[in-house]
Amino acid sequence: MAAFSSEAQLSSLQTLLFTARVPTFYKELTVTLSQDTGVENKLHEERVLYQATVPILIVSSCAGGGNYSVGEALKERLAGVDPRVHHVVIEELLSKQLVRSNFGHHYWICRRAPFMLKLTYGFPFLYLLKLTREKLFENKGLDTLRKNLLLSEISTVIATNHRAAFWISSLKHRRQVQCSLWGVVTDYRLSPGWKYLFQDQLDRLLGPVPAAEIPHSLRPKYCRINLPVSSEYSKMCSIFGDKNQVLVTGGAWGLGPLKKTVQQIRKACPEVRLHVVCGSNEGLFCCLQRKYTNCDEVVLYRSLPSLELLMKKCAVVITRPGGVTMTEAYQAGRKIFLLQGQPVIEARNMDYALRNFSATLFSIKSFQTWYNNEQ
Repeated sequence: MAAFSSEAQLSSLQTLLFTARVPTFYKELTVTLSQDTGVENKLHEERVLYQATVPILIVSSCAGGGNYSVGEALKERLAGVDPRVHHVVIEELLSKQLVRSNFGHHYWICRRAPFMLKLTYGFPFLYLLKLTREKLFENKGLDTLRKNLLLSEISTVIATNHRAAFWISSLKHRRQVQCSLWGVVTDYRLSPGWKYLFQDQLDRLLGPVPAAEIPHSLRPKYCRINLPVSSEYSKMCSIFGDKNQVLVTGGAWGLGPLKKTVQQIRKACPEVRLHVVCGSNEGLFCCLQRKYTNCDEVVLYRSLPSLELLMKKCAVVITRPGGVTMTEAYQAGRKIFLLQGQPVIEARNMDYALRNFSATLFSIKSFQTWYNNEQ
């Protein structure tokens, strides 16, 4: 794997991953270094020596649409030069039992008892238990993942989710696969999940989190980068969205006070057309569908692979503080209103967006003020 400078902060993931496009062992490049998107910074250059190989498998997860969007953005940047770049979700490569036992618990907590996230992150007993179990017992639920990695002769795996990185690091720990494993953090705070995997099997960790907040055990592997999103969002800056078209989203799972938000805007600004993305929250979708069956100004969507088309027509995005959605909206030049999100990780995302993305906490008063002042 690459010998990176631990202080390097790359301006884009495309620059960082250039060697993943070609089967070259060592290549010396001059790269432009920068700080986070939206923060005034000084550009400087530093020479970086590194190595990586194709074929590349980008692995995301259904546990949040943001890490899937990052996976698509990476594929967009890499596959244009070398076609041996593929993107899958980890759930397709794990046994159904393993998916239910690991991802089902997280979904239940996020939807029914989000306050437990503070306990889970503060005292990461579940993460430690999972790691200990993998050290002691062989997991048969990884057979499909192992076979796919071997049959495809994957050289580099880029995991955009700590859960995906965990299972691949487990296979590497048992010497069942041999590949380089890179991780990409998709929030503005590091999840404890990145700490509780087989760290010696993780070759590189990338993300927008300040290096000072990365644990010492991971810091030599870490390189700070801008959160990678599709280039289509930055192209939207020249396209002015319609202030009467508003995108409301609660992420892939449709969480947050979406129903209340829609009701407030319908009452205060009935001329506004709301594009409401309910994700996999079928209960929310059906509830809003019954309430607004005869209302042309409320358009409902279930799960979408991307928010690109909706964001192109809307001037404003009302969203939970998911790291990727916020970054996409900022890159597109859209006004961002933030709903209350999940504790810890999304709380940090919210703080970052308020400071760097000119975001505003949503209230009907703050929305009306923006709406009345917008030309």
